[in-house]
Amino acid sequence: MDSVTPNEINDDHHEESHNPLSPSDEEGSSQMANDNREQVQVPVRKLKLQILTFNVACREATSEVVEKLFTFGDEDAPDLIVIGFQEVSAGPISRISGMVTWDSWTTLVTSNLGKRRFVRVTECRLVGIVTLIFCRRELLANLQRVQATWLRTGFWGYWGNKGAVAHHVTICGAEIALVNAHLTPQTEFLQKRLEEQAAILKLHLNGGRDGGAKSNGGGEERLLTVEQHDYSFLFGDLNFRLDSLTFDEIGKRLVKGDLASLLEHDQLLKSRKQGAAFVGWSEGDLNFAPTYKFNPNSDVYDTSSKRRAPAWTDRVLFKCCPDNFSLPGALTMELMTYRSLPFLSESDHRPVMAEFVFQAFGDEEPLVNFDKVSDLVSGTDLHFAYTVHAQIVDEDSADWVGIYPAEMNSLDEYVYYTWTPRWQDGAGDDDADWLQVMSTIPSLTVAPSTGTKFVLVYMSASRGCPLGMSNSFEVTTPMP
Repeated sequence: MDSVTPNEINDDHHEESHNPLSPSDEEGSSQMANDNREQVQVPVRKLKLQILTFNVACREATSEVVEKLFTFGDEDAPDLIVIGFQEVSAGPISRISGMVTWDSWTTLVTSNLGKRRFVRVTECRLVGIVTLIFCRRELLANLQRVQATWLRTGFWGYWGNKGAVAHHVTICGAEIALVNAHLTPQTEFLQKRLEEQAAILKLHLNGGRDGGAKSNGGGEERLLTVEQHDYSFLFGDLNFRLDSLTFDEIGKRLVKGDLASLLEHDQLLKSRKQGAAFVGWSEGDLNFAPTYKFNPNSDVYDTSSKRRAPAWTDRVLFKCCPDNFSLPGALTMELMTYRSLPFLSESDHRPVMAEFVFQAFGDEEPLVNFDKVSDLVSGTDLHFAYTVHAQIVDEDSADWVGIYPAEMNSLDEYVYYTWTPRWQDGAGDDDADWLQVMSTIPSLTVAPSTGTKFVLVYMSASRGCPLGMSNSFEVTTPMP
């Protein structure tokens, strides 16, 4: 077997090693619009999405803080969780250690959500901007594409301390844009923020190939802007401030609980009303106190010499494009919750959480289906079979099948892998929609520390996500 590991063909978690799809690379050969994708008659299903944005002000994560971030139980758990951190420590020592290990927020959040049956699908970091995407373990095979890109806006576009990380996610046929942004600070730089948000919304993400509900059949690749997705979400430390009010004036109104008069001065609300930013986007009511700037480990707003005026810098905006499908009512979305988490006082920001329910397209069959995998004894051959949709064959992707602990926390935790066949040109062009593959891993040996229950996961390099998962099977230790 080749000594190259799957990690070498997948997205690395360090910004220097990413290979995002940039507009300059793809514009000439790709279709740029969503073009009203045909709606096939499939049962609809509702999916629940939780978005959390948190500027951690270079603080290291602790188990206690991470535990407080997620308050849902089994009955009200979301299907997808997206977390946008800003100002994750990005000093020289942190940057060097980050080349060989995850930051503390990624590590502890992944461990915490793994205990709740969530799997980290991807992590992308641009200096201090970190996006984590988690999916319920049972929904992994319903993913169809996960792609990322980013935009640097710090120091005239040369440094990523400010900017955005953007993801395209297709799940159950619905195309979602998820953008974690950290814009230029300070009240007087409103125009700079407006320019940055306009550039971010023009970012292009790979939406796969046009044709059919599986979204990657024949045809040209579709580059979608953020706003052309079925559902778009932009969140983060957007740094919009309150105009024409001093620190003391804001403080007096907060003491009275007069949020309404403060919001009349909110730069983001005013810009949206004037059509200068996020036209066609929505935001929930700001029924919580300004989320910035606090004395760390305190509920008191900034008492330093700078006395930064309180503001709602941390926001979540959203947009739905119902015209993407010809069938009326195919795309619907509802904001369920929009609130801050005031009890987390470690940073000078307060986290903000939003929950949505959106409509997807039923229990569409996964693109890869495994036959039942039988239990086996460690050290013996593992025989398995799976069927692959012909569209996957046409992608000419360096795919692989990984062996994962059944209770995995992330897609990095494979214990073994094998490459899939490299398909011959035209292998998927005949009348068969599915191709059968038989495979063997000889003398499979797993360390007892990895457990005894495992699953097989088909990983697509071109789509950046799993496309199928087997039943759980047991690998037992041979009798002495």
